[in-house]
Amino acid sequence: MMGSMMADEKFRSTASMLLHHTDYDHSGHLGKLTRPEEKALEKVKGLCAAAGYEGFGDRECLRYLRARGFHVDGTMQMIRATVEWRKNQPVTPPPLSKFRELYERGECLPHGRDKAGRLTYFQFSRNHDPDTSALSAENVLNVMRNFAAECDKHPEGPEQFSVVFDMTGMASENRDPHLIRALVDCLQNHHPERLGMCVIINAPPSFNVMWALYRTWLSPRTVRKVTFIGGYGWQRKLRLLFDEDQLVPCLGGTSPVTPQAYINERCGPPSRGVAAQARAKPTAADKWRRSWWTLGVEMEEKRRFNSPVPQRKDHGLRKVDPSPYRQSWWSLGFEFDKAPLTIHEKRAEGGTRAASAAPPPYPSAQGHPLMWGGPVAMAAVPVW
Repeated sequence: MMGSMMADEKFRSTASMLLHHTDYDHSGHLGKLTRPEEKALEKVKGLCAAAGYEGFGDRECLRYLRARGFHVDGTMQMIRATVEWRKNQPVTPPPLSKFRELYERGECLPHGRDKAGRLTYFQFSRNHDPDTSALSAENVLNVMRNFAAECDKHPEGPEQFSVVFDMTGMASENRDPHLIRALVDCLQNHHPERLGMCVIINAPPSFNVMWALYRTWLSPRTVRKVTFIGGYGWQRKLRLLFDEDQLVPCLGGTSPVTPQAYINERCGPPSRGVAAQARAKPTAADKWRRSWWTLGVEMEEKRRFNSPVPQRKDHGLRKVDPSPYRQSWWSLGFEFDKAPLTIHEKRAEGGTRAASAAPPPYPSAQGHPLMWGGPVAMAAVPVW
């Protein structure tokens, strides 16, 4: 109890830093400029006006100047790259219905604000499919542009927004460095000083290796805005950054706006054909499960324990006949059923290899194939 209280108190200071950026002074903003900073601002504004760049006022130029440490040459180089990048972007933003697939599977949610009043984009990594990486990247660019336009409409409000990555339940099939790279490039190079904070929730241990790569893409100023939340009491820590009504239930909040509700409210419910197609499309988890079977761990059809194992005529290797009925990924060479005793008898009669010659002594294991409390008979294992 004492340890959790100390951890909460320590994170309370971190939350204050993320919300109000108390770890560095707020120089470089309007009303707090030094004389050299004012000269740099006037020079950049003059160069932008001479080049015919539109939309670069005081706030916009100051964001680029802060990103480049008030170096005029580096700032103008960054502005020119952004102007060229904007020329390649569509004049009319794509309709939200184009990204319905992402919202229907619960991948993203551009809704809610943190306690500093900044707009927030939520990315649920466990629902991401790398096969749709291009569509996800386009959606991120569209959301960032909408967020920036919304911030510019209210000069007196915050000019930054927040990003939250929920990696709870994330597996290897959800990893997509291309999407992370697109998000980093969009924020750091074309929307500088727009990121208020980035919260990463329940990152898996393997993410440490990925983070070592990702942080090389970020400036030190941006790295200080990234924080990790996980372990016991992570929802309590998250509520130090967000009010409960701004978080969906899976994050410990009470907001009724889920990704599905968000897209249905703005684009209407999906048509029957679109909904059926979305349900029939395999997810990344389904593809990962099938990939395990391609490694040779293919089992026979359910309850077909006495079927003969075909022989390969070319090499004479003993292989198992692939079945159209695939078991779930956890089997990986083990076959379970609701009636272990019957299966045991079939295996014994067929002469297949079993883990034990006696039926399972725990009746409770009959209805639960993954009961670790008692032994479970092993299926026939193919010989390679």
